Amino acid sequence: MKRIPLTKGKEALVDNQDYKYLMQWKWHTCRPSDGKTLYARRSSRPQVKMHRLIAQRMGIAAPLIDHQDQNGLNNQRRNLRPATPSQSSSNRGKLRNNTSGATGVHERPDCQKWQARIMHRGKCHTRLLDTFDRAVAWRHAKAEQCQGPYAPDEAIT
Repeated sequence: MKRIPLTKGKEALVDNQDYKYLMQWKWHTCRPSDGKTLYARRSSRPQVKMHRLIAQRMGIAAPLIDHQDQNGLNNQRRNLRPATPSQSSSNRGKLRNNTSGATGVHERPDCQKWQARIMHRGKCHTRLLDTFDRAVAWRHAKAEQCQGPYAPDEAIT
């Protein structure tokens, strides 16, 4: 594994086999409209994200490339995979306004229970449970069932 320096004191992680190829360009950080994830993008024209170049070298021609660990600067091959828009959004993790610390789980003060929720193929799956831990466990199991390997494996913060 090698590190490629970016702007703002950041660095991108890449495999040794991609390092020399990628070093022919100057790279900088960019933050798309979601405002959450940082990516590496080359400064020359046309502007291309680093993970897209690596995916092309891997023979992946999917419209979206997903970072399994949700770190847009970890461009090691084992961390990149093709994804549909639905699969990519499944792996986005917690939203900024999350207050419980777990994706898809929130407290329902009106009934003194915890609600776990997940959307899959346009259908909302919900369950009311007595404890936070049970709601998190149900949400995680449902995500594994619905999203398979694209379900985020996140720690509760």
